[in-house]
Amino acid sequence: MKTLIDKNLLSWIATGKARMGGGHLEINDLKMLEFTRLKGWKMKKFCEFSLRVVVMVMILGNEVKGFGQSQNLKYASFNVITNSIIGGIGSGIHHKKSETFLHASLNGMWKGSISGGINSLSKQLLSIQAEKIKLNWVVCWSSKLINSVSNTMLYNVSINEPELLKNYSLNIGFIRLSINNYVQIEPISLGCFAYAIISGGTLNINSTLTFGTPIFNYKFRRIIVQTPSTIYSKPIHLGEILAQNILIQSGVLSNQILIHEVIHTYQRLQYTSLNNVIMNYSKYENFGIIHNDISIFDGLYFIQNKTIGYNYNYFELEANNYGKSE
Repeated sequence: MKTLIDKNLLSWIATGKARMGGGHLEINDLKMLEFTRLKGWKMKKFCEFSLRVVVMVMILGNEVKGFGQSQNLKYASFNVITNSIIGGIGSGIHHKKSETFLHASLNGMWKGSISGGINSLSKQLLSIQAEKIKLNWVVCWSSKLINSVSNTMLYNVSINEPELLKNYSLNIGFIRLSINNYVQIEPISLGCFAYAIISGGTLNINSTLTFGTPIFNYKFRRIIVQTPSTIYSKPIHLGEILAQNILIQSGVLSNQILIHEVIHTYQRLQYTSLNNVIMNYSKYENFGIIHNDISIFDGLYFIQNKTIGYNYNYFELEANNYGKSE
């Protein structure tokens, strides 16, 4: 395979300098970074490092054969841009008295873009497993831990918290483990967990332990399909998420469908940070052992289905890509 990486680009990633013609181009020379005078050389160095990280993530998605090149690059870019926007607006809204809205927003955008790159990497790790006969629990859990790093970073950026990994948290179904609050219960996910059991779901212990997410074998309602030559019935869904729980049609043994639904749980956690942009979520987040697990994702998913349709829903397209379930 012919490489798409230019030597000048590799030189810039490694040193911050690239030879252009007879001279050198340094990121410090770019007028677009004039705003960094607000923080001096430390801010410039941080922005330079951030850009290198973003470029490296995009190269990773475009170069590694197992990552599907163009499509993964597209979704990696979208994750970087989305997290950059969430981080930028959130930081601006929660800017400190000693800084301007613009300065806080620009700072949040750079940090958010890094979390977006890491988020994409966690999804690409799962994508590797989609076509495997046997799932590797080490890869699946590595993906989950990396995804939690990304979500923790984005959450802190969205409230303008300078410590990106402050109160690192990990979701295992309706249980939330975090450094500051230790163990908390998420009521929406708990309610959905109970519903899955009451409505006839059977917890798949092996899949649950592999992904660190409750996965149920479930019998979905069937619908009648009529064609010119035959009439048959099929389940209305092969898989579905209920908050941080996954339902898989009983009898379906497909890693692609499993990973498709796990990607949806990642998306739900990713867009929780958007709560800090739309409402002051951090003030209504913790109530002792209870953690408020409302997510803007649910509303965004519903709106897309009603406006542009299921087949064009971005969340479905991204899950199809990483789950290789198109």
